[in-house]
Amino acid sequence: MWQTVSRLLGVHRGGELGQKELRRVYTDTFTADEGQAVLADLSVFTNFYSANGQDLSPYERAYADGMKNVYARIHGLLTLTQTERAHLESAARAELIEKQTLDGSE
Repeated sequence: MWQTVSRLLGVHRGGELGQKELRRVYTDTFTADEGQAVLADLSVFTNFYSANGQDLSPYERAYADGMKNVYARIHGLLTLTQTERAHLESAARAELIEKQTLDGSE
């Protein structure tokens, strides 16, 4: 059954303790193997490590920026060391290169 963040964490999400607990949950979720796979997929799906094309309309650019902001939120809530963050970024970029190779759109 789906519940609110506050109910699941047992603290109000807006408070300092709530934010700390939210960071812990994000970190636990996205550092697990399955979470890493989801995060790698999201980095490619949102084009986080790609520049937006020059030919986008203002609406397309806003949509693309919004997608990137979702990934940035997840990335920003993870409690990682600099080394772990570098590995995450490297894996995400490798995922993008693999997708581009498979799509033939290098």
